[in-house]
Amino acid sequence: MAVESIFYSVSGIGCRGALIWDEGVKATRPLLLMAPNWRGVVKPSIETGQLLAGEGYVVFVADMFGEGNGPVGTENPMEFLQPFMADVAGMRRRIAAALDTLTREADRRAIGDISRRAAMGFCFGGLNVLDLARIGADVQAVVSMHGTLTTPQPAKQGDIKAAVLAVHGAADPIAPKAERDAFEAEMTNAGAHWALLTFGDVLHAFTDPAADVPGSPNGTSRPRDTATHLPMRSYRMRLPESRKLALGRTRTHNPARAMREATMHTLSIPQSVVDRVIARRGREHVYEDLDPAKTALVVVDMQNAFMLPGVAHALCPMAEKIVPNINRLAQAVRATGGAVIWIKTTFKDDALKNWSTYFEMVKPEQGAKRIAALTADSKGHELWATLDVRPQDLVVEKNRFSAFIQGSSDLAELLRDRGLDTLLITGTVTNVCCESTARDAMMLNFKTIMVTDGNAAVTDEDHNASLCAFYLTFGDIMSTDTLIACLERNARRNLTAAE
Repeated sequence: MAVESIFYSVSGIGCRGALIWDEGVKATRPLLLMAPNWRGVVKPSIETGQLLAGEGYVVFVADMFGEGNGPVGTENPMEFLQPFMADVAGMRRRIAAALDTLTREADRRAIGDISRRAAMGFCFGGLNVLDLARIGADVQAVVSMHGTLTTPQPAKQGDIKAAVLAVHGAADPIAPKAERDAFEAEMTNAGAHWALLTFGDVLHAFTDPAADVPGSPNGTSRPRDTATHLPMRSYRMRLPESRKLALGRTRTHNPARAMREATMHTLSIPQSVVDRVIARRGREHVYEDLDPAKTALVVVDMQNAFMLPGVAHALCPMAEKIVPNINRLAQAVRATGGAVIWIKTTFKDDALKNWSTYFEMVKPEQGAKRIAALTADSKGHELWATLDVRPQDLVVEKNRFSAFIQGSSDLAELLRDRGLDTLLITGTVTNVCCESTARDAMMLNFKTIMVTDGNAAVTDEDHNASLCAFYLTFGDIMSTDTLIACLERNARRNLTAAE
């Protein structure tokens, strides 16, 4: 059984989890994110991960505290966990980052089927995986083992995409009947596919051998194989066909999602940047309440001139990796009443005079290559072949890095004529045309969001520096999944208000 330590970061916090898989199995396996109990990524949790990997999964044990921030083991668990549990948004970012890390690392090693993902958590980790479901993560199922069930930020109707199983002891003081009832109400109100399995006369932490202490609120006389493994096995069998985790079952996905965030930029936004944003704006994301009907997805320069080897004058290999997310966003924006706009950089002869500074800054052969690649009707001028461009979409040509600078295009007028005031910026490269367009959009009074996993740069450093600079002053940054959840949630809200 292979166990590999994996470093990753979220909001500037370095984390170290453990990737576990059976090297003797050659077939790709579904991915299982494991959120451990309050002790974190320690030997017992890794051993549990090995047991689960033996069930036919690629397992990643998530670090929910950050490297060096875990307990030493002598603390009062609830006192240690209190500040973490109070930071609901932060914990949700960390569990989402762990899922992204599992997907990326399994795909890099060609050991996992990234179309089949689930999560399982124990105690504090049980709360973490329930929160993963609450934020609408694209996993097929989550299983919470004797975890905290309630949250100050419950799911709303339609938020939860995963099937949810919570397993508890009837005598567990951490989740008494009142909390189990509240959990049932939350899941029902959210329209989730859920189940709650309760063992009679069983206390808290019943899967942990170290917790079976007479006189404590923990422990159980029930065999641990039954308590730990039966729920997973039975849940696999009882899920509706569309949500099964059985190893031979593949959930139906948009074909464009074959290339996932597994090969995308590693996002790194320092916590100091997030703190400054919150201090200035009062919250982390100011545009979560966007109106889908007034929203446009602006896709910048996803052309062969930047993506196709042998044709591109400024190749950005990462740009191909964001195509699935751009297509997902395009589908969501159209479905919720917004518009999709494809921006194409186009060379025109007057640029040699009106933008001579650019051509003076590059070698003559590089300038000639740009002209050839971006001239109208050339191969380089075409949009990338797998982009989901629809007849109702707009295609706008620009002649500068920014689509909004005077004389570059008529994009601002097109948006205002259609009553669109919120822009989701995607494309390539993050730190040049995308950021220039996004900054100018804000200064022309558009609410502007750069999509963290919908933009591509040549390096992670370029990508992250650009996002940080934009986020601090000019607008918001959000992931594809977060934006799709916002679009769908707010569209439902608007529909309900209209009724």
